[in-house]
Amino acid sequence: MFLMVSAIDLIMVYLSIEVVSISSFILAGYLKKDQRSNESSLKYVIYGAFSSGLMLFGLSILFGLTGTTKFFEIQNALAGLDTSSHFALIIASIFILAGFGYKISAVPFHFWTPDVYEGAPTPVTAYLSVAPKAAGFALAIRFFHVLFTDAGLLLDSGNGISTIPWPQVLAGISVATMT
Repeated sequence: MFLMVSAIDLIMVYLSIEVVSISSFILAGYLKKDQRSNESSLKYVIYGAFSSGLMLFGLSILFGLTGTTKFFEIQNALAGLDTSSHFALIIASIFILAGFGYKISAVPFHFWTPDVYEGAPTPVTAYLSVAPKAAGFALAIRFFHVLFTDAGLLLDSGNGISTIPWPQVLAGISVATMT
């Protein structure tokens, strides 16, 4: 998880998220003879694979737009992005946000959480409810800070992307997740 928080490259972000996810899948199904544990682990794997694919697709669109995998080089490339690529950038941002939302079980991507927490052993549930969420949230803050700053998506430049209130969207998701 420390690797996930300190990552500054898209490839390392994806690999570190998947390492945490795979270990979480294994922990959720730790009790092999318990049917609920097996079911929750299987649901977690299936939903996790879908969200990983969605996030990877968003990351690949972002790489295709910028030509680099380094966060700060992406920030510089986004500053010089032409207006014809803004729709693709918004789609990439939404896919990446959906992937991060699943990993930190933010609304509306938290539907897997009750099943997994019910089927997993109690110590595993306690671990899964805190550690991966904290690391994923720290990574999301770091990642979206690069994208949603003035140098990234040029929020105050009136270029069409500024019409989406990204900080308010993230704040709304956070508030809905806490309720």
